[in-house]
Amino acid sequence: MKFSLILLIILDFFFYFFFLFQFYSFCLFNCFLLICLSYVKTFQKRIISFSCLTRTFSVSNNVNISDDMSLLVFPPTPPTTNMK
Repeated sequence: MKFSLILLIILDFFFYFFFLFQFYSFCLFNCFLLICLSYVKTFQKRIISFSCLTRTFSVSNNVNISDDMSLLVFPPTPPTTNMK
């Protein structure tokens, strides 16, 4: 959070001096930066929640990939019934 605020301040000053103190463009650029920062934060939250979800799913189901692959190669045999 602190890093993003520092980056925002640095880019603000750069943009402000670059456009020769034009207040309108400065405000537009601020809005653009805030939108980008909010999008990046929500994207990071989605990635973190997705990784937590997959980790929870794999731990709760106790899935072993080698077992699943062996089922694909050697399917279980159906039960046989004695028809006498």
